[in-house]
Amino acid sequence: MLNDVLIPLRTQPLPDTPETARSLLRLAATFCTHASLCPLEVSVRRMRHWSAAFSGLGEASVFERVSRENADCLLAVAKESHQISVSARVLPIVLGETMSSLSLAARCHDMTMIAFTDPKAGAALAEVALFGTGRPAMLIPSAIPDGPRPFARVAIAWDGSATASRALRDAMPLIVAADKVVVINAPADKALESGCERGLTDYLARRRINAKFVKVDTEILDIGLALQHSAGVAGADLLVMGAYGHSRLQQFILGGATRGVLTNLQLPVLMSHS
Repeated sequence: MLNDVLIPLRTQPLPDTPETARSLLRLAATFCTHASLCPLEVSVRRMRHWSAAFSGLGEASVFERVSRENADCLLAVAKESHQISVSARVLPIVLGETMSSLSLAARCHDMTMIAFTDPKAGAALAEVALFGTGRPAMLIPSAIPDGPRPFARVAIAWDGSATASRALRDAMPLIVAADKVVVINAPADKALESGCERGLTDYLARRRINAKFVKVDTEILDIGLALQHSAGVAGADLLVMGAYGHSRLQQFILGGATRGVLTNLQLPVLMSHS
């Protein structure tokens, strides 16, 4: 079981609802002992020439006021009775700028849980939580899992890389607790080196985990969708995989599998970046 999880929540635009916060806390309580509920309170940088989004100071002030009000509603959820220890605080961010407060908070938690109730906003939060924090992120689709054992069946995307190994280690408390574990490899994307499959099988067996290997065909679907589809066919409730990305010419370029998951999340995915 993990010790603590960070749950950032949007307040503007397209805010997360108190019910979303409650659902995430119920989910966290199944594998974690503490959750930090952190609404992202948004401010707008004052500028001489306003963007098309705001005609002036008045509209920006209204935007910020609504963000504060939504943050207060989400903070109130933390005061309710839950099956998990809950703390709450606001994380201030500036609209359109780097969310450094989220990065700093994520570094001091075992994991960040991000709701993809709005896919585009969820993907933006996931990139911040994954790259530059050294911590994993669990991406949750709009249909938030419920029940006492939401991750009883786990799929591991494995290509033998250091990033995949990091994800495996970060997810091990969930993997050990699972009833069924399947390992997914896409040979057309990256074939396993000699001995890699046996090495992982032995590693899991030493933890009394009997895993089945499955090969994925990526010729029809892109790699991100193919991995999620294969996990779903195997009956997995959670997919564990590495997150790939690198900087190029002042732009951050996502790997194909990572981009496919962030743009079309089909099931809960735990991702890590090394």
